[in-house]
Amino acid sequence: MSGALARLLFYPTLAYNVAMEKATSRRWFDRVDETVVLGALPFRSITKQLVETENVRGVITMNEEYETKYFCNSAEEWQSAGVEQLRLSTVDLTGIPSLENCVRAWSSP
Repeated sequence: MSGALARLLFYPTLAYNVAMEKATSRRWFDRVDETVVLGALPFRSITKQLVETENVRGVITMNEEYETKYFCNSAEEWQSAGVEQLRLSTVDLTGIPSLENCVRAWSSP
């Protein structure tokens, strides 16, 4: 049931978060240190900024495929931009990354 609930709530929560980013001081992404940027969905519209300004060379996507299908780059589009993508599907709102996925993310080049 949690997967169905996450699908049902995805677009309303996405719209809410986009509105909050526009109306408040909330940022869509933040630099954690010299090598890590942490943020929400990496929309196609910010790809150039992420690659050229933030020097992003790898993206770990912890979303299910339906969440990124329309608004985000595919693995091929990331590759064309010079960015490697690792997809670790995690159910939004109710799920947590598996230990296996955490290890994959940590050991990814």
